[in-house]
Amino acid sequence: MTVTVGTDAVGRLTTFGNSISVTEEMVSGTGDTTTTDNAIKEVYVPVSVGETANVGGISLVTSVGEAAIEAAARDATEALTVEHRYEDGSGKDYVGFFTNYEKTAELPNVQRFTAQFRVNSVTDVAAS
Repeated sequence: MTVTVGTDAVGRLTTFGNSISVTEEMVSGTGDTTTTDNAIKEVYVPVSVGETANVGGISLVTSVGEAAIEAAARDATEALTVEHRYEDGSGKDYVGFFTNYEKTAELPNVQRFTAQFRVNSVTDVAAS
């Protein structure tokens, strides 16, 4: 699994999880009543769908990747792609931006990062 900025791979993911949320709105009216006591029955419709991904990974401190991934977080770059692949090459490309980014340096030339990623689009990728 990789993170790309534009077309440049800038980090490797070691953890990935995603969450989809639906925002709803009540559209009940006086015609939406229960049959027993004429109380208004609540009726809802979906009005928006949002998706986020929680990711963690590593980048080399000396690489352009480390600088690019931090710059993408600082600048709220919307051109980030998280590539999630299975062994056969199939998977999904998630495009969006970081909403939260944290890094730690555990080894001299390697940095670990965790981030929350707002997903704006998802593309299925066929097996290779």
